[in-house]
Amino acid sequence: MLPQTEVPDLGKFRLRTSGPILDRDTTARDGIYGQAGGRAKCKPGERLITGGSQARAGETATPYMRIVDQGPVPAERAWQVRWASDMGEQQVGNLLLLHSA
Repeated sequence: MLPQTEVPDLGKFRLRTSGPILDRDTTARDGIYGQAGGRAKCKPGERLITGGSQARAGETATPYMRIVDQGPVPAERAWQVRWASDMGEQQVGNLLLLHSA
């Protein structure tokens, strides 16, 4: 379980890993970059503060993926991520949410 952080007057915040970032390209490292992406939604009672993404393969995957776009989807209380990826049909990362409980 991840630690909670208290910020005066704002309450407690939690960081949660929520859902995979999936690459839909069929062949890894062929020089053709496809779209990889995902969307993490807040659970009932949570309020989205911010979000982000985390690569699963670390530094070794750096030449094969780039963040194209990421940001909040306020109407859904969600965070969306789109990457350009040449990792080939696999989970290339995880979505992260910072939320208040």
